[in-house]
Amino acid sequence: MFHGVGFEINAQMRLEEKNLREFMDAMSADHKRMADIIADRTSLSLDEARKLFAEARTKDANDALNAGVVHEVSDLVIPPGAPVITLVLT
Repeated sequence: MFHGVGFEINAQMRLEEKNLREFMDAMSADHKRMADIIADRTSLSLDEARKLFAEARTKDANDALNAGVVHEVSDLVIPPGAPVITLVLT
């Protein structure tokens, strides 16, 4: 899932227009920087990369493969006799 940038704010914070513009400018700059990197390193166009942040939808392995996000999708094969460690969270 690709999702956009967000901010945690203090509930006691007073927001004025200038603050909101600063937040939006920072978010826009972050989205542009991330979209530029995604477009540069995948087969997605800049517009397609930017749309990922607005959608916030889960994609599947085939979507990732077709977009060039991953190079290969294959089944996990653990060789016989290989050590397997199980983590138990309590």
